Amino acid sequence: MPIDRNGPIFTLYASAQSPALSDDTTDCAARTVEQLLDVATDENKPGMLLGKIQSGKTRTFLAAVALALDAEFGLAIIFTKGTRALARQTLARIRRDFRGAIEQEHVLAFDIRAMPDNLTDWELGKKLIIVCKKEDDNLAALSDNLLQVYPQLAQRKTLIIDDEADFASVGYRRTGGIVTAAVIPVQIDTLRQQLADVAFLQVTATPYSLYLQPDGDIEVPPNGLFLPVRPAFTELVPVHGGYIGGEYYFEQSLVAGSVASYLHVEVSEAEMEVLKENDPATFDIDECLASQAIESLRRSIVTFVVGAWIRRWQERHDHRPPQRYSFIVHTETTKTAHSWQAQIVARVIGDLRAATQANEPVADELLEAAHADLAFSLAAAGVAFPMPAEVRAGFADALNAAMTSTVNSEKQIDELLDESGQLQLRTPYNIFIGGQILDRGLTIENLIGFFYGRRPKRAQQDTVLQHSRMYGNRSPADLAVTRFYTTQSIYNSMSMIHDFDTALRTAIEAGGQNAGVIFLRSDQNGRLVPCAPTKTLLSTINSVRPNSRLQVPAGFTTREPAEVATLLAELDAAIGIHVDDGDTPPAVMVSIDVAEAILDRVAALLVFRPDAPWEVRTFKAALRHLATANANPAEQGQVVLLVRRGRALPRIRRSDNRYQTAVDSAIETGAVTTASQQAPALLLYRQNGEEDEGWRGIPFWWPLVRTPVIARAVVFANEEQA
Repeated sequence: MPIDRNGPIFTLYASAQSPALSDDTTDCAARTVEQLLDVATDENKPGMLLGKIQSGKTRTFLAAVALALDAEFGLAIIFTKGTRALARQTLARIRRDFRGAIEQEHVLAFDIRAMPDNLTDWELGKKLIIVCKKEDDNLAALSDNLLQVYPQLAQRKTLIIDDEADFASVGYRRTGGIVTAAVIPVQIDTLRQQLADVAFLQVTATPYSLYLQPDGDIEVPPNGLFLPVRPAFTELVPVHGGYIGGEYYFEQSLVAGSVASYLHVEVSEAEMEVLKENDPATFDIDECLASQAIESLRRSIVTFVVGAWIRRWQERHDHRPPQRYSFIVHTETTKTAHSWQAQIVARVIGDLRAATQANEPVADELLEAAHADLAFSLAAAGVAFPMPAEVRAGFADALNAAMTSTVNSEKQIDELLDESGQLQLRTPYNIFIGGQILDRGLTIENLIGFFYGRRPKRAQQDTVLQHSRMYGNRSPADLAVTRFYTTQSIYNSMSMIHDFDTALRTAIEAGGQNAGVIFLRSDQNGRLVPCAPTKTLLSTINSVRPNSRLQVPAGFTTREPAEVATLLAELDAAIGIHVDDGDTPPAVMVSIDVAEAILDRVAALLVFRPDAPWEVRTFKAALRHLATANANPAEQGQVVLLVRRGRALPRIRRSDNRYQTAVDSAIETGAVTTASQQAPALLLYRQNGEEDEGWRGIPFWWPLVRTPVIARAVVFANEEQA
């Protein structure tokens, strides 16, 4: 049924929004409520709002609440992640956004643990919004209030919104081979069944959750195709123009010389170990300004202070109000580690402050290194910035204003939240150190530095993505001084998970409720076997989406020249059988068997870093699947092979000092697309491998796989999870 967008509650809600609600957001919220009224929804088949991390999901679902309360609904229950911080932030957001409706006596809003037990009939006559965190005692309090204290509320038409649905409500456990529902979803569903008239809406940013919700036992279809069958409907939350997410961090960052290409700063695995605990054998805190053991953390602290100072300098010059900036250190979950990291950060700032005041050379060296680093991205952004001498003049005052806060308990975070439920930025330079309590939902303004080291035992897509506090509405000027510090292996895992997320999201956007994703694993013999989505929770995954590249091998070197001379000659000859001599021969079609044999020979020439491996088995499995799944009978089992010779790419890009990944070009992409729209492509680049380019003085072949323009999303797991 059509929704009235001019009702008093929605009108007052919309008037409180800054910036104003977009037409796309209003349309999405209205479609959502229309379907909640027209389509039966419950815990087993909810409506679904699918957004992106930090992209405006809350604004959209609150707009839907306002429209719903103007329509037939008398009660809205919002379930939040099980922390007081997020519950408090959500309630503060509701009271701010619905302030007009509350003042005009249309709406009352409560946290369930602070809901009065003596509400009057007048109060009970209002539309109610109740916030309840997903935790046993809170759910018990909610049940008691609705069923015992105020049973008349249980008779109202009720909208249940499950925020962060992938966190607790999408929960299944496998015990002894049997899939059972997790505790919190059962509690929510039990309550729902006792209410008279309920519509159920889940809100998530991780489309993977749509594939983790079986109706009964998980059964793997013969072709591995899993459909997102549970949602009664799915609405995609519009993404605003200022949104920065995985596309920026893991796709645009591949463009050499772009602002995004300077984001990632590699942290060594050894340094992450140093940050776990105080071990004098590996790091002496008295050497914090010089020790290589904490090189990246020290760099991150100095770069954050310099970057924030530059942003405030720019704001003064542009006659804009000065902003306060934030930096997160999120590497461990233990309080012992957080305490140790806080000691290091405090000591770095204290010793640097003393060195600056004493005009010691180390202070200038660290400041100038940070300025030089930021100068590359600031220049790429085309914005004005001060010279080192000007920064130096204000550096001591900036260090005096730097504040470090440890955030690893509910009590601490309660003390740190402001009136809007966000972490307070008390000074211009705010450093937050914490663990799980920082990982989901909590909004942190003006975040320009993120030192990240979390590596879950199972690198679940939903867990890792939700850690991405650096996503969200970011100004271009802030991005020019933003840095993301993590190990290469974690960065690679996050990049793969981004690809995974995008593949699933693309399928849903293209196919809606009929979208399908094929989940496959390659066994030890390289054969493709369908598997359940839950088997892809390991970080050893690759995703296939139409018209894209598989993960580009990078950071490798070649075996010793004496070892590869014969292998290289044999590979050159094997390629020459199918492709003409010359630097730019035309693309040809070859069988998948030929392509796999070539990939095996290519892999034999290369040596990969342990933290940046290349899974040739997965590449072969992806090629074979795409080749055999080709709907064009004339091309089934075929691969486009494009060869380019005489290349001289450096191992490390000079523009941003990162490993080279810009191997192909638009011309070559066009060539393989012209050859076939439906066959996968193997692109081989014969590099000269000169020593002055960072190689070992012997040629080698650099492989790249492109997916066809027409293809279904596929997820490959290298291994099965037990």
